[in-house]
Amino acid sequence: MLLAADGLQNREIADRLGEDVMKVGRWRHRYAQAGLPGILKDKSRPGRIPPIRRGVFQSVGDVTSAIERHIDAHNDDPKPYIWTARASDILEKVKRGRRSLHNIQSA
Repeated sequence: MLLAADGLQNREIADRLGEDVMKVGRWRHRYAQAGLPGILKDKSRPGRIPPIRRGVFQSVGDVTSAIERHIDAHNDDPKPYIWTARASDILEKVKRGRRSLHNIQSA
């Protein structure tokens, strides 16, 4: 937070600390919302929810249980989805994809 107070942008802070720019953005957002306690709560966070892997289950019941545990863990601390792309960029990608598909079908 001291680097931010000195006027550095997220990219500069991330480069100096060897961290991901998204992580720096999350730190700053948590600090803006809750102050220092918002950042310190990272110490007690359980970390990433382990993914469900294919081919490691013995039965449908095992898979069902794993999915339910995964959903429960994810819903313990739900976060809203925040769009980072502009609608115009998304629409342009859709148009490009349609043109490519049309070219493939026409060939």
